[in-house]
Amino acid sequence: NMVQNFFRRMDRGRFHSLRLGLTQVELAKRADVSLGSLRRFEQTGGISFASLVNLCYALNCQDELEGLFSAPAYRTIQEVIDEAR
Repeated sequence: NMVQNFFRRMDRGRFHSLRLGLTQVELAKRADVSLGSLRRFEQTGGISFASLVNLCYALNCQDELEGLFSAPAYRTIQEVIDEAR
């Protein structure tokens, strides 16, 4: 799923380093996300898309979200056909 792919791309270490200096409670408040949601995200990568967006804005890493919506670059019609299979 899209959120898990994002989490893999961002990786846990990067997420933890971004929140360095903030406790889980502080980050959850800043992002308007429940503490349980934040903990689940850090442990499993599971989170709603809205909460993920809130966390990214709270950590000033919203540019990470851009990759979720970028279309793949195709060089040929054959690549489009092959991916559809």
